[in-house]
Amino acid sequence: MLTEDHKLERVEISQRLLQRCQQDNGDEDTMHIGVGPGGDFQANNNLFDNLITGDETWVHLNTPETKRDSMTWKHPSSPVTKKFKVQRSAAKVMATVFWDAKGVILLDILPQGQCINAARYCSTLDRLKEAIRRKRPGLLRRGVVLQHDNATPHSANLTQQWLQRYGWEILPHIAHSPDLAPSDFHLFGPLKRHLGGMAFETEDDLISELRNWFDNLDVDFFRHDNATPHTENLTQQWLQRYGWEILPHPAHSPDLAPSDFHLFRPFKRHLGGMAFETEDDLISELRNWFDNLDVDFFRVGINLLLSPWQKLHRSPRGLR
Repeated sequence: MLTEDHKLERVEISQRLLQRCQQDNGDEDTMHIGVGPGGDFQANNNLFDNLITGDETWVHLNTPETKRDSMTWKHPSSPVTKKFKVQRSAAKVMATVFWDAKGVILLDILPQGQCINAARYCSTLDRLKEAIRRKRPGLLRRGVVLQHDNATPHSANLTQQWLQRYGWEILPHIAHSPDLAPSDFHLFGPLKRHLGGMAFETEDDLISELRNWFDNLDVDFFRHDNATPHTENLTQQWLQRYGWEILPHPAHSPDLAPSDFHLFRPFKRHLGGMAFETEDDLISELRNWFDNLDVDFFRVGINLLLSPWQKLHRSPRGLR
């Protein structure tokens, strides 16, 4: 549970990060938001060109499918499928991943039974620095901007001394905010879904699968969020060609998206308990449901946009 101080800190730091982005676009009347080697805020141009983010996650040799992923279509008269409860294996390894807008720079795996600490994290940063030298020529000279969370190994004195020695800039991160940590909300979720239902006999087999999955990710995965079709260059070119105005939309805000809070929920409730034998039957039901909605339903949904806008404008603390 976030305290009021945490909520206010989320707003303040988010504003600093937005101002930093404006600065990179040539706006001179902005404040500097990076944390320099001395602990002071400092600025650096080309934020996203120099930004590297990273985090740790546990990966099990046996990862069961989620309930959602194991769902299957069936006829109403079909017998109930019995599923055995599968537990994640006790055998696991810790993976540390550093990545940027071009892809994964370093994947570091701790042996089974070992956890990350400040000394090990500094050792990983040594390997990261060498990986940057090989894979991102010129970045060390321009200056690394590192985004990581406030976990103890990241904030320990030993780690801070390492970062000060090499002059890496650290972006501020709000405590208890995984929605502001790219690895948590964008990278590890798809990875865990990919591993769902897989079982590996050895640690080497698991590590091989991890490396294979990261190596096969498209560069657009690292550059955009999960709504890539809306934001990629081809889409932006189309919108510019026809002069369509795009309302700004904050990330991770389904309460500000009318389709999420007004359209899809009633639609999913309508489908609750239904089962279709074919894809055509499902599509037919979709079209029938939308065609029979009254025009007032859509008018109300658009007007409802005003309420969350007004709420957030009056109280920034209501962001969370």
